[in-house]
Amino acid sequence: MAQDFICQILGDGGVVDPLAEKYHAFSSYNYVLNNPMRFIDPDGREPLQDGNPIYRLNAVKYNKKDNSYTIKEQVITSKTTISYKKNNDGQEIMVSTTSNKIASFNTTINSKGEVSKKSNSIKEILTTKETNLSSKDVNISSKTISY
Repeated sequence: MAQDFICQILGDGGVVDPLAEKYHAFSSYNYVLNNPMRFIDPDGREPLQDGNPIYRLNAVKYNKKDNSYTIKEQVITSKTTISYKKNNDGQEIMVSTTSNKIASFNTTINSKGEVSKKSNSIKEILTTKETNLSSKDVNISSKTISY
């Protein structure tokens, strides 16, 4: 539940979050998807993931011809920063910048248990979301950088 929707008379969260439809798998009366260790909610609107890396084992394939295994893995990190600025009309704009870094690892192990082939790549996706706090207009831009 976002702090902006706390009922001022009762002092509790008796108001349904307007973004509840976006998170229909969760109660509309919870805060940061009931996981404050993984998500943050800096402006009281919706949870943002910050910091903790996510590991994914995408595939392990066995090749019968040469008795080798190919392993495909990813490590994903996410960092979000929030800042505020004024536009030309003097209205306050919230700027949320998220950096998602994706490290991909492809490793082939031969029948002797030795690494015979390896390829790694890192990709960063920068997403900037500008929200006009008066009109609720949103502008999103994104760019991808490969290393």
